[in-house]
Amino acid sequence: LVVIHEGNEIARQKIVLTDIADDEVFGWQKTGIWPAWISDPAQNAPFLIGITRTTSVGYSGGGASVSMLSLIRVDPGAMDAKTQRPPRFEVVGMLPIQSSKMIRACFSEQDVLDRQEHCHDVYEFDADIAPVQLGDGAGMHELPALQYQARASKFPPWADLTKDSTTVAPLEVQDLVAAPDPDCSLDQVFGFDSDARTYQIDIPVDACSTYWVP
Repeated sequence: LVVIHEGNEIARQKIVLTDIADDEVFGWQKTGIWPAWISDPAQNAPFLIGITRTTSVGYSGGGASVSMLSLIRVDPGAMDAKTQRPPRFEVVGMLPIQSSKMIRACFSEQDVLDRQEHCHDVYEFDADIAPVQLGDGAGMHELPALQYQARASKFPPWADLTKDSTTVAPLEVQDLVAAPDPDCSLDQVFGFDSDARTYQIDIPVDACSTYWVP
């Protein structure tokens, strides 16, 4: 990250971004700035920005795109006229923010008929993040707790990557709609641990890898 203040570079720091999965992921990656930041405008205290990294992969029967958000604590030291410390950055959490996965294809006319011309299984995930409290003004160490609201859905309602979809019954009219996935639709609050210098994030990574791993 490079910080420019009044036209001059005042800080430069390397930020290491990691994936939610330990395994190497192949595909195309794009990095962007999260279009939000979380701060308390009443004080010159640390605030949060975010960097998104989107991984896209192609399948023979579709493709997937998964966006992970790295939350970065910014200590705006350079704005302190007394110390003139340069800004400092540290990654304090990572969360899935959006994904879309389309997989499966029809390989015969009967398959097309059985699927009522809806050949792909589709998995969608989208999340919102908002502060639920601001720091108590105790100084440069506290960050607000974050509310994480995520919605997961899949089509058809019984879609499951771990099962062979060709062995299930043909689609009926009532199956032609995306259904919420309650196991991966989340509404949680994550607090910031000032000792560990990270958010205490507890999400079902393994159970929801269908959505979060391309």
